[in-house]
Amino acid sequence: MLDEPLNVDEEITLKIPTLKDAAPLFQLVDANRHYLRKHLAWVDDTKSVSDTEAFIQTRREHATKGINLCLCIWYRKLIAGAVALTYIDQENRMAEIGYWLDEQLQGKGIITRSCQALIDHSFKTLGIHRLEIRCSINNPRSQHIAEKLGFIKEGILRDARQLRQHPVTDVLYSLLSTDPRAGKNP
Repeated sequence: MLDEPLNVDEEITLKIPTLKDAAPLFQLVDANRHYLRKHLAWVDDTKSVSDTEAFIQTRREHATKGINLCLCIWYRKLIAGAVALTYIDQENRMAEIGYWLDEQLQGKGIITRSCQALIDHSFKTLGIHRLEIRCSINNPRSQHIAEKLGFIKEGILRDARQLRQHPVTDVLYSLLSTDPRAGKNP
């Protein structure tokens, strides 16, 4: 689905992780565990490098099948986080975007630039028409990213998912390939 790395700019490259990326990716998740687990359920299931290897293997298989596209964010040649099409519905030409970043690197526009590159790739190369971002109502930073990227707030999804056995209400955003904002840098 994405054989070559996607060069965002002189600082950022996006690429599908390989097994050799498992140790540094796990170390990054582990170093950010307390921060990430506030909003992401999968963090608690990532307990070892072998868990990360299994994740990478599954995501590579999903990318080949066209149902998911997980890309590591390489910032200044180090893994800094990930951006993904977490669910691709080819029949309906839609996908959902997810992202996370090393807490120490926030505020540099890394996620915004990475998401914009993924949006462009989704619309121009993959033929996606509708992209969604769903984020916790208690995650204003993620909401700001969606709005900065031109996504339209469609509504509130009450108790949309569970996070450690507690219901989480999400905000739903969308961007269509035909929206005037689509394809324009934030």
